Amino acid sequence: MNLILPVSKGPFSVESAVSCLYRVFEEFPINSGQIIYDLASEEAGIVAEVAKDLLRGGVETVNIRGGEEPGTAYEIIRKCIEPYVDEGIIAVVSPASRRGAASLAMACIARLSGRKMDITHVHFHWGEWGGLAYPYTPRRLEPVVSMYAGGREFSQEIRNAAEHTVNLEDNESPRWGMKLPPLRRCIAELARRINVKNNSPYRKPSTTTPEAKILVEAKIADKEAVAEANLYNINDIASLLSKISEKILKVNNEHLHEILAWSGCAELKGTKYKPLEAIDLREPYKSREIIIDTNMLYFGIHNAAYMGSLITVPECVMYEVEKRVYEAVKRGRPDNWAKFMDCLAYLGLKEIFNVRTSIYPSQGLSCDSAIPKIDPVLLRGKKVMTGDDGAFRMWSRSPVAELASVYKAIYDKQSAALLHKRADSIRISRLYYSFIQLLVALRLSESAGLMDKISLYVDGKRTDIPVEPIKEELVL
Repeated sequence: MNLILPVSKGPFSVESAVSCLYRVFEEFPINSGQIIYDLASEEAGIVAEVAKDLLRGGVETVNIRGGEEPGTAYEIIRKCIEPYVDEGIIAVVSPASRRGAASLAMACIARLSGRKMDITHVHFHWGEWGGLAYPYTPRRLEPVVSMYAGGREFSQEIRNAAEHTVNLEDNESPRWGMKLPPLRRCIAELARRINVKNNSPYRKPSTTTPEAKILVEAKIADKEAVAEANLYNINDIASLLSKISEKILKVNNEHLHEILAWSGCAELKGTKYKPLEAIDLREPYKSREIIIDTNMLYFGIHNAAYMGSLITVPECVMYEVEKRVYEAVKRGRPDNWAKFMDCLAYLGLKEIFNVRTSIYPSQGLSCDSAIPKIDPVLLRGKKVMTGDDGAFRMWSRSPVAELASVYKAIYDKQSAALLHKRADSIRISRLYYSFIQLLVALRLSESAGLMDKISLYVDGKRTDIPVEPIKEELVL
């Protein structure tokens, strides 16, 4: 069976095409492919190299530009698919430009009658996973949607594409992408390992939910938690997170509780008075930059960066975090939860720099006094965020409030234990990202000796949670 895969230009175009390649490989018996493109010759070349390693029957790239006349692309695509009509064709429209998708669909429709030809779309619930390609994202977030299924029957198991990709614990990037920071590498690698351990297909439309059993065993202080879920059921995942969060909250340690905000399990909001306003800090606010105080790194503001918020980091924040993490690890691993959270804040800062950020010069080393002294031109029209009551009151009454909107960030730690009651209102991508990020953080705390045990099983198979890139970064 032959794959027709378009590649376009633009953000995440390679990741989109690679995701489609791997997911279609899992669900259909493709063995050869044609990578078609218009202007994206470089991107098509990258995707073709990945496809050649995956498909046994050969891969070629085809430029469908041909000219500006209407119908040119259609004619080129029609000639491409003609030799494979009897063998069977899978055409994926997801990563195409509008022109490419229309031409591909028209060419296939013209040959559909009585043929083994499928038109397929791979849906992306990217959110915080934006910039990562499958299998470094959960399979649950990238269903294969059959738009026309040519009458074929599907198998009950997939060919697991995740087995054919590199281990990011040992490599700084996948073959097709940019270098990833340590935390991002561990999250992406754990998603890949979970995909490796289960072979459940995930297609739409479907009348049933796939089954993949995931089990988490955790022990913090004397509090034990054993939680089980179906990996493909969002309500199950929310209930699992609720159980783990509930056990964390029973430990009398506020610094440990912060891990729920940092990982994204707890609701994080920014509030201001005059006028009264509240915003969800995990939703993208692209029109204005957010200038952060240091404590925002403990509250998980790095997650907002992956959702599109433009995070601005004053120099004083960099100084405070680097000083704290140095103190936390200079004599070895962090020996209490306060120092451990200093390490997580540092990792969050690295994540923000991985997306995109501005660094503002600030006078002085303490953000309490340095942030109000930032150049007024840079402050004007921005949002200034802090989790500190004193700083919020002081800045709200200072000239800063005349130039910028000052917000107090609040995380509701109890909301993490109640995730199962609001699962339907949470972005699917957010829930899975918070889940995997929390597992990585807890495994790191276990390696630091702060937690007794954290174990993960997928379909009964022990799955190691990667943390080595983080330990290398922090010299643990």
